[in-house]
Amino acid sequence: MMVFGWMGTARRPGRARGVGLHRAMVVALDTQTLLRVETALGGLGCTLVTADNATLALKDLCLHEHSLVVCNYPLPHLLLRHFLQRLRHATCASRHCSMVVLAIPELLSGASRFVGHGANAVLPRWVPQTQLEEALRRLLDVPERCPPSSGLEVRVRNPDGSLIPAEGVVNISASGLLLRSPVRPMLGATVKTVISHPDLEEPLNLPARVVRHTRPGREEMAGFAVTFSGPSLKASLELLSRRVN
Repeated sequence: MMVFGWMGTARRPGRARGVGLHRAMVVALDTQTLLRVETALGGLGCTLVTADNATLALKDLCLHEHSLVVCNYPLPHLLLRHFLQRLRHATCASRHCSMVVLAIPELLSGASRFVGHGANAVLPRWVPQTQLEEALRRLLDVPERCPPSSGLEVRVRNPDGSLIPAEGVVNISASGLLLRSPVRPMLGATVKTVISHPDLEEPLNLPARVVRHTRPGREEMAGFAVTFSGPSLKASLELLSRRVN
């Protein structure tokens, strides 16, 4: 476990600091914010890499797998939308990382539109330190969310057995999935999910709970997310979530 107390000019990517379970990239942060992020990551077992700008960061992110990216908003010399497109591209080694955006207060509303579109969380740059640490800790514990692989089929039913209309899986992880759907089941509702795939000997039958609706105007697709609540089938679900097209 490393505690980062270094501060000063940001280093070029590739010069990692410490050796940890997670590799974290911080991008274009001012010295004071960089120190706060380093402090927050210090107890999380991270290898820390920093970059002055998004172009340098992307070179390293696309070559080496990272668990977490924390970036400034706005980014200098590159739109965040373009940064996220390149980060989430199928050829990028870090495409499944958690992504946190630290925005100046007057741009917080604009930055929030990227949640669900490449970013996992948007926080004000001067969020209290305890909240920053908790947000980063929570994201580092989130299982990878991957696009559905070829052959994956998911059916979701209400407790009475009726089928909930769904138009496909947006992403899946070992803990849950996001579905395109024209309906919005009640938040907190218990549903039944049946997951089929050629790599599974038999379908997975998993109770789940509806935890999120997509947001009109902020996300292009309509749908809902569920978290699995049944017996542990983590190995099978991780197998599916890593078989990306």
